[in-house]
Amino acid sequence: MDQFVTFGMFSGLILLLFLFCREVVMWYFKINKRIELQREILEELRKLNGENGGSSLREVSGQ
Repeated sequence: MDQFVTFGMFSGLILLLFLFCREVVMWYFKINKRIELQREILEELRKLNGENGGSSLREVSGQ
């Protein structure tokens, strides 16, 4: 029974360490910020596409 408790505590510690390291890596490479910026860009592109009646970018730019 003591082995299960030790294994559970060790597994929990490894999980917490993984989550902490993941957040540090995400912060260091600014991954969360990049995802947020990509969502904003997508939202703006959808608005632009809606304002132009669904026309392509070529039609909008006159090429």
